[in-house]
Amino acid sequence: MWVCTACTLENENDAYLSCAVCGTTRAPENEAAEDSRDAADSLEAAEDSRDAADSLDAAEDSRKRQREETAPAPRRPTFDLAQLGKRPRAAPTVPAPPPTASPRAPSRPSFDLGRLRSLPARPCTVRDGDAPPRSVADAEVPSVAPAHIVRRVLPPALADALLRKLLADGDWHRGTWTVGGKTSVNARRTRSFRIRMTGGGEFEALGGGADAQAREENGSSRARGYAACPELLEAARFVTAAAREVAPRSWKDNWEPTVAFGNRYDGGQEHVGYHSDFLMTMGPRPIIAGLSLGATREFRLRREATDYAPSRVVCMPAEHNSLIVMSRDCQEEWKHSVAKTSSVPFHAVAGETRFSLTFRRNRPEFSQSATRNCNCGKPAALKCAKGRYYYTCCMAGGDASQKCSYYARSAVAQQEADRLRAIDESG
Repeated sequence: MWVCTACTLENENDAYLSCAVCGTTRAPENEAAEDSRDAADSLEAAEDSRDAADSLDAAEDSRKRQREETAPAPRRPTFDLAQLGKRPRAAPTVPAPPPTASPRAPSRPSFDLGRLRSLPARPCTVRDGDAPPRSVADAEVPSVAPAHIVRRVLPPALADALLRKLLADGDWHRGTWTVGGKTSVNARRTRSFRIRMTGGGEFEALGGGADAQAREENGSSRARGYAACPELLEAARFVTAAAREVAPRSWKDNWEPTVAFGNRYDGGQEHVGYHSDFLMTMGPRPIIAGLSLGATREFRLRREATDYAPSRVVCMPAEHNSLIVMSRDCQEEWKHSVAKTSSVPFHAVAGETRFSLTFRRNRPEFSQSATRNCNCGKPAALKCAKGRYYYTCCMAGGDASQKCSYYARSAVAQQEADRLRAIDESG
């Protein structure tokens, strides 16, 4: 819109350049004035819009105040004035629920590191009844069986030299064994070496000839003693010293071997079943020190179950240059064996061959007083079962047709065993 400067007519159409009534040309200054009026009109419209918004806010505030005025006042808490001066009563105690175990990682098993370090590469094991076997240190063996194990008992050079001597000697033979009316050839070869300790603590070899220990153990017509080589005599000194160190009181200082009874096992199929040794030549509660040379085999001790204890099996690795000493009631209450095996650890010198030299002391003073013949007219064997010593027909040698059913109790052996046991248990 613009106003004509001549007739003051308000022309509505801005597109007209002259007044619609008087035709006066539109002046430029009039256009600027008109623009000024338009801006004023826009400002006035904006102000009217703000006034309308303020009115709406005022109306909303008014409605809010009305709601607050009409709402009920909050109730004040009530108090028992008589109770204000009293101490509040304790709430009844409710037992706390038992703590629940929070999940955690399983604890690591604890080990006695000192004991683990004491276990060799091939430790001894003990199995009671049907329980799994457990490993024991060598020093613990006497607490689970009447035996000791001593490793590296000989100087290494002496052990190797003696092993080579035994391998070079081919004069080993097999005896026979009769059990339950059945005769079998021994699954190992044997040989007996006769020795004697001199006054200076050295050993000397005795000549060949009949040997009571060899005859008692294998019963062969070739049961004779052989002269020991120098290496064996030197080994006897170390074996005697080691055996005396672990011997019970009855033999602590006076045990000396008179024979080394040898066993030769060529491969894992050669073995000896569970048995206890004959006692006629050694007497009750003997010391038997077994020196192992060559391949390693497992030596086992077994005690049958009783009314107060389960059965027990103790396994000891009979390694090259190790000594296993049986003493106390080992021959009376336990049996020992070298079992078959499908795998024998290969030894650099002996291969799968193992030698066992069992050093024993013959006691002729005892055997002379205790000897008795069986119904066959031969010297009876002396054994023990359940604490009772008895005579029986010797199972070694011959065949079943040459055996009898002889049985008699031995009072002499019983008295000697009681004497030795009293010494061992004293002090």
